[in-house]
Amino acid sequence: ALYFNEDTDTRVTFKEGGNVGIGTTAPSSKLHIAGSDSNLVKIQSSNGEADIFYSSGISGGTDWQVGTGYPSAAGGAGSFFFYQGSATKLAITTDGDATFAGDISAVAGTFTNDITISNTSPELYLTNTNALKYNWMVAAQENVDQAFEITPSTAVGGSTYNAPALKIDGSTSNATFAGNITLNEDLNFSTS
Repeated sequence: ALYFNEDTDTRVTFKEGGNVGIGTTAPSSKLHIAGSDSNLVKIQSSNGEADIFYSSGISGGTDWQVGTGYPSAAGGAGSFFFYQGSATKLAITTDGDATFAGDISAVAGTFTNDITISNTSPELYLTNTNALKYNWMVAAQENVDQAFEITPSTAVGGSTYNAPALKIDGSTSNATFAGNITLNEDLNFSTS
């Protein structure tokens, strides 16, 4: 091994096999940085965009970039972004807003602020982990133009949604149910 010392303290260690340690004499990876402060690594670019590039190095692998200072990322140069291929896949602004380029799948979670889905036919899927249950889609203009829809899957555990159980017309606010309505309490009507 090769050691760089300052007085009696070892600052950098080069181990047999190529592992390099900064702040540790027993590096367990190609670059192992250890220390007691919270800011162990700082990446700074003089051109404004500071990235880390990840390359799988294998056939069929995918390369990714993460960083900040990219003006074309959603949210502008101040956002933190994940970039792959030729597009930003996720950008997080300094306000905490996040823009995803694709679908979002969540096993569990709590949202304390607004959620905006921006698309020509925005959809939210409620998928049951029990394959013997129906899945649901909440959408706007998916099957019916200008309508808000709540639609079950066509089969238990299915992923096809083409017969809304509830449609609300955006221009008239009229609601249409596909089936019967059962009331356990009184139904009151009021007109303006």
